[in-house]
Parts: sequence; structure tokens; C-alpha cells
Amino acid sequence: MNHQTDPATVMILDDTPANLLLLEDILTESGCRVAAFPAGDLALAAARQSAPDLLLLDIMMPTMDGFEVCRRFKADPVLKAVPIIFISALNQLADKVAAFAAGGVDYVTKPFYPEEVLARVTTQLNLLSQRRELERQRQELAQAHALLKDLEAQRDTMVHMMAHDMKSPLTAIMLTISILQQKMQLLAQGAPPDTLLPTAERLLQGIETGAQRLRDMVIAFTDVSRLETAAMPLTLTNLDLRELVGRVIETLGPRLTESNFTYAAPANPVMACGDAELVVRIMQNLLDNALNHAGREAQVKLCLETLNQGVQVRVSDNGRGIPAHALRRIFEKFSQADISGEGRRHGTGLGLTFCKLAVESQHGEIGVDSREGEGSTFWFTLPPASAD
Repeated sequence: MNHQTDPATVMILDDTPANLLLLEDILTESGCRVAAFPAGDLALAAARQSAPDLLLLDIMMPTMDGFEVCRRFKADPVLKAVPIIFISALNQLADKVAAFAAGGVDYVTKPFYPEEVLARVTTQLNLLSQRRELERQRQELAQAHALLKDLEAQRDTMVHMMAHDMKSPLTAIMLTISILQQKMQLLAQGAPPDTLLPTAERLLQGIETGAQRLRDMVIAFTDVSRLETAAMPLTLTNLDLRELVGRVIETLGPRLTESNFTYAAPANPVMACGDAELVVRIMQNLLDNALNHAGREAQVKLCLETLNQGVQVRVSDNGRGIPAHALRRIFEKFSQADISGEGRRHGTGLGLTFCKLAVESQHGEIGVDSREGEGSTFWFTLPPASAD
């Protein structure tokens, strides 16, 4: 039989040994696996252990007749889908009606022709295979639908968060532009330029800051998408992480002061293999995250350590720590656990997602160690520098 790749298992239940042997020979020669039983209780016990693909069932048997066996199959949640073909010497219409009423799908009268039995078995097994294929496709469609719903939910979340996070800098920009326009009107009315110039410079700086925030948000969304699809080009080279830390400190500037930041530069080079620009941005994100969530009394520490498997960068803070339930999702897209304890949100929730994807794209690992009330340490490792 060619109805399915694996041989079908056909169970035969008949109290006549000669019938069992004949049917077993017919089905075995056709490529089926056969399980033959002379009594209903034995067949039911075996079927509950391992459900057959099809049951050939005699009606007239002692103790438990075929109708009762069929009814018990159909009452069992595991066995109810097994198609049942009755094979019986009873040939009255009432018997056939009773067989179908009990749950049978076909009826063969004895004496039977082997070709007829084989044709009916093949038909039912083919139908069973088609039903299983339809169920498999249904499950795939259900999974695809669930995935689509999840993607739609992520899209809605992204749109909502983008709108929410962009609203603040956009409002600030628009307000600053309005104030600047008022100052320009005063200038046009003859106000001394020297009195307005410092204010105008501060206003322009505010516009630049807001625009930079918007630009950073767009870059974060774009880069996470590129990393997820492996579309971001990487330049993996040997790096001295001490030099990259220097670039990060210079970039963050006034945010890192002696009162809130500690970094002991190693005396010797700390070499790793990675993409310099990505590593700089990872460290910037982790330091920015630590400063944001540690609050006004922030104490942030950065350490570099050479390990057997590569180099580890650790960023520690003295903040409130991360709740256990949030740790599981801390690197997920749009995850923004309130770890400040003040109900505040920082950014789009993509910074740590970017870090995770960026580290893994360089064949590294990232993680966090944190307990509520004891601060947090975010860490990532990079492979060791390759030998020249």
C-alpha cells in the first residue's frame, strides 16, 4: 500500500483462528503491520497502549460482541478516531445498520474475497492519511495565525511606543521653535540682539538635543531589525577594549563624573575579536542604562577582564535591582521593566535587545546578574583575539 510512508497498523479482532490467520496473511503481504486478537477485552487493552490505524472487527464473539467493542472504541478519547470495518457473516440490513450506528465506517460480509477486503482497507487507510494531512495543515495554519497575531501585536506595540516616545521630544522641539519665533519677533521689533543671542543659542541646543533623541530612536529600530535578519555588515577584527572604553567615556562626556563612575584601566592591552563600532555602542547602551536606572545617587562601575574563553565587559550599578519576573524578559524587544521603582520608562525598550543581538552576532554571550535592592551587573563576553 502506498497511502503513507510508514506501514499502517491494522488490528484484527475475530474469535475464529482461521479468519485471523487469513486476514493477517492478506494484510501482511500488502505491507501492513498486523495485530490480531481473539477477544474484545484483549484488543481494547492493546489498543489503549498503542492505537492502531484501522480495526477489522467481527460481530459475533463471546463475552463482548463487535457492536460493544465498537462502542467502547468510540467512547475512548484516544481510540474514537480509529476507523472500524466490520467483517461478519451477518448479512441482514438491520445488522449493517446497527454496525454503522455503533460507529463503523464499512461492512464486509463473510465469506469475503481477499481483494475486496484489501480494497476496502486501502480506501479507509487512504482516507485516514488524508484526514491526518488535513489536520497537520490545520495545525500549521493555526500556528501561522498565532505567529501573525503575535507579529501584529508586536507591530502595534512598536507603533504605540514609537508614538509615545517620540511625542516628548517632538513636543519639546515644537515648543522651543515657538519660543524661538517669539524671540525673532522681538528682534524684528528692535530688541537688542545681544540680549536675545544667548537665549537663542540655548533654544537651538534644545532643538538639536530633541532631534538627536528622535534620530537615536529611529536608528535603534532600524538596527534591531537589521541584526534580527542578519543584514547588518560586520567587520570583525582584533580590538584593544581599553581604547574602545576611552571612546565611550569621551562620548558620554559629562554624564560620567568622578562621583558616579568608576573605571580602572588595565595596564596591559585587553584584546578581543569583534566589530569596533558595535562594541562601542553596546558599552554606551549598558552605561546609559545603568545611569538611567540607578537614579540620582548612581554609582556605576565598568570592568574589563580577560577570561579563558575570551574577554568579559561588566557594567555594575547600585540601583534597585531587577525583579525576578522581569529578568526573564529583560533582553526581549520592547521589554521595559520598571527597575527604578518610580514607574519610569527609559527609551523604547530596544537598547538591551540591540545589545543582545549585537553581542550574539559577534559570537559572544550576554547576561545580567541582579537582585532587588542590590543593584545589577550587565555583562557580555567576546571571543579572544585571533592569532596573527
